[in-house]
Amino acid sequence: MDPKRFTRRLIALGAAMFLCALVFVITLFDAQIVNGDDYLDKSIRTNAKTETVKASRGILTDRNGKVLVSNRAVYTLNFDSSLVSSDELNDALLRVIELMNAQGVEIKDTLPLARTSPYTYDTANGSAKTLVKYLVSLKWINEKNVGDDGLPTTLTGSALYLKLRSEYGIDETLPNSTVRTLIGLRYSLASAKMNGSTTFEFASDVDVSLISLIKDGNYAGVQVDTSSVRVYETDYAAHVLGYTGSIQDWDDYKDKDGYTLASTVGISGVENAFEDYLHGNAGKRLVTFDNDSGKITGELYSVEPKPGSTVALTIDIDFQAQVEEALKNTVSSMTKSDGIDRGAAVAVVQVGTGDVLALASYPTYSLSTFRQDLEELSTDPLQPMWNRATQGKYAPGSTLKPLTAIAALESGATTVREKIYDSGKWTYPG
Repeated sequence: MDPKRFTRRLIALGAAMFLCALVFVITLFDAQIVNGDDYLDKSIRTNAKTETVKASRGILTDRNGKVLVSNRAVYTLNFDSSLVSSDELNDALLRVIELMNAQGVEIKDTLPLARTSPYTYDTANGSAKTLVKYLVSLKWINEKNVGDDGLPTTLTGSALYLKLRSEYGIDETLPNSTVRTLIGLRYSLASAKMNGSTTFEFASDVDVSLISLIKDGNYAGVQVDTSSVRVYETDYAAHVLGYTGSIQDWDDYKDKDGYTLASTVGISGVENAFEDYLHGNAGKRLVTFDNDSGKITGELYSVEPKPGSTVALTIDIDFQAQVEEALKNTVSSMTKSDGIDRGAAVAVVQVGTGDVLALASYPTYSLSTFRQDLEELSTDPLQPMWNRATQGKYAPGSTLKPLTAIAALESGATTVREKIYDSGKWTYPG
């Protein structure tokens, strides 16, 4: 090769490398010297965290594939206390409360206190066990001060209300309803933090118009998320299907993957019995946010959530409907006849396989309106939420008849096709 030509190529290569190095140095100089303060400010103001993304629950079908329970996608609102300083937390939550009240949206919390004075304990609203754990951590009670119902014996509900109001530094001049809501949110965030989370879901199934107000307004700490709620495709089999709700005892779920304090779990029926199959596998999402405003600046899924499995029941929902209607009519007729209110149950089992084709309990309730009817259902003396078919204790019926029937068939005294008229009377021989 011509030495001069080789030298020119070497010089050209060296010049190119020099230009690349020069560009790098200029960029570095700009980032660290010229605009260093701006980039430092952005890095300080921007942070990131990994969040758990809930998976949709699996659907429930009957033996013929008819969908009994499905899901509907909804928007939810979460509050992340890590995005707001402790000094500004009450003000941030009060802005949220004001907006929710103006839009007529119910705010959820996990504090087991009644919503109105005299603020008695109400475990339908939250876990007594979590409350006791929290109060022990504050050294307000010890574990010996707990009754058989799991609630504190040395601290009344109204006294707890006043102590929490003081603990959280809440303005005493605020309306009682606002104070109770704020206490509930502060407690929910505190109990979540006690279990390793800074996020609490305070509203679900909210309108898009509210989402727009959240995104356009100054609501630090509020995060918009998507979730799903159960849709009941049938008015029957309420006791069999069961219902879902918030976690009542975190100790039962804290060591399982994909659960947070805000997770929805099966509380009764099939929803509870097949929780491990229906829950699905949660995903992971990296969220970046601005430290100054607390607003989300970006989201990226690292692991997509996997929906729960479909669970097919042996129930035939059409047959179940017929059985429930027949049971209702029979009980109503008996009550009309003697004036006695009563409950009853029916179980229909396929002899050859043992499959349960229908399982009915009366009185029953509607899963679609269960939340709204909860107080009325809980105080009904006939206990419609009690599954008489599986929880009732009854004296055995004609347990000897199957044995005598088998003996008659085996001895040839009768056949499976022989019809025997039974008038309902028997005359003693002689």
